[in-house]
Parts: sequence; C-alpha cells; structure tokens
Amino acid sequence: MTGRTPHTGKAIAVAEDKTGGHKPTSKSQRTRQRTLDAAARVFANQGYADASLRDIAEAAGTKAGSLYYHFSSKDELVEEVLRAAITEIHEHVRQAVDALGADAHPADRLQEAIRAHTESVIERTDYAKALLRITGQLPEPIRTDYNRYSRDYGEYWGNLFQQAADAGEIRADLDLTVARLLIIGAMNWTVEWPASMWSPATIATTLNRMLFEGIGPRNRRA
Repeated sequence: MTGRTPHTGKAIAVAEDKTGGHKPTSKSQRTRQRTLDAAARVFANQGYADASLRDIAEAAGTKAGSLYYHFSSKDELVEEVLRAAITEIHEHVRQAVDALGADAHPADRLQEAIRAHTESVIERTDYAKALLRITGQLPEPIRTDYNRYSRDYGEYWGNLFQQAADAGEIRADLDLTVARLLIIGAMNWTVEWPASMWSPATIATTLNRMLFEGIGPRNRRA
C-alpha cells in the first residue's frame, strides 16, 4: 500500500439506452422494448423462478400470448435482459473510467470503476438489479451463455487490477483474481441490502479505503 487517498470523484452521468444501441423507432420495436423493460422489472423484483410470462405481460400492459410475437420463451427474455444488463453496466463503468483521462493513475481508475459499478448496482435500472438477482438461479444452458458474453467485463476488471498492481498499489503477494472476485461479489451483493441505508458513494468510498488502506488501524503494530 502506498497511502494514496481513495478517489471519490463525482458520479459520471451516462445516458441510458438499455438495448446497448439505437432507441427503438417502429411500433413493433417499441413494444419489444416495453416488454424487455417489464421483464427486467419483474425479474428484479421476483427473481427467475417466481417470475411467469403472465407476470411479465401484466407489467408490460399486454396479454401473455402477445409476448410470443417477440420472444419464443421466458428463457429468451431472460437472455435478452442479461445481455442488455451486462452492456449497460459495462458501458457505465467504462465511460466513468475513461472520463478520468488517459493519464489517470491506475489506482484512481480502479477506484472509479468500483464507484461506478456500485452506482450501477444500487441506483441504476431494473436491468442491473435483475442481472444480480437472477444469476444464481439460471438454468445451466442460460448460465453458460451468460458466462460467455460477460467474459469481456471480467477481463476489463482484470486489467484494472493488474495495472494497479504493476503500479505498486496492490500487494505483490495477493492473488489478483481472488481479490477481483471478492470485491465485485461484495459490490453485487449490495442489491440485497435494505434500500436507501447507504449511498453508493458511501459504500464505494468504504470499499476503496479497505482495499487501498486496509481495515486495521493505521497505528497498528507491524
């Protein structure tokens, strides 16, 4: 540890486009997007197992049979929601980190990623909440697909940790993969915490201080 002050920069405003692309224009596209939004909301609130197509149709303001015009099954809806969620979170974190500038210190980049990811989990859309709530409930084929298209996000975090370690900001004797999984897991689990008890900034600042300064008192014995 080098004693750097944890970065606590302000939240970076990122435009939300849940599809990861252009906004839907045709009536069919708008209906499809409304169905996806409803599915994300239902999955976020009820999880995967307890959510039915009837629940999603009701939330979307349509009939269950109408959903099959856009999606062949509940599992296809889940896959689309997961893909949109990964895209949203990754873009929010990447844009927040990039906003620091190309010359930003690796420790600041990692701390900003922690802040932005925490913000995505707590304050952003139903897509992020759905992703974190249902991942452990997915059938194996869907879980395999999810692991495949979430790999890029894991590699992005792996690079952030490696760059911080190369800069001397993380102890050389730590397993960076274990450290990364522990920290991301801690951030993700905040979706299950009682709402509104702590702000994303408070949580992220605490986590960054634990990571870069340690949890023990500074005057502890060596």
